[in-house]
Amino acid sequence: MVGRLVLLGSCVAGAGVGFAVGRVFGLPTAVASSAGGLIPVAVVVALDRRRWRAMLVGYGWGGTAAEVSEVAADLARRGVAAHVELDGDGESASLRYRNADGDVVSAVLAERGVPAVQHPS
Repeated sequence: MVGRLVLLGSCVAGAGVGFAVGRVFGLPTAVASSAGGLIPVAVVVALDRRRWRAMLVGYGWGGTAAEVSEVAADLARRGVAAHVELDGDGESASLRYRNADGDVVSAVLAERGVPAVQHPS
């Protein structure tokens, strides 16, 4: 709730600054104030997208630790940092990687006949 109020306040302040800039430079004030009001939203979206791309995600398909380790090694050769995490049963393992590398991970898994992960864009 507080974050939304801060964002709303930032948008109102940005609209005010945009209005003032529009008046000073002779720009249409409706356009300038709208642009100023949207800047905080654009910044929040960009920062959130960056944070999402850096988040770790795990994917397990029931593969053994050796199979998952082979996939992790293949990913490392392609420049993707992936880690093997043993599951609770000790026999299967999961792959951990950054959301940003999801397309490469899906391609490697598809090459090995493993169901690919559906990553949101």
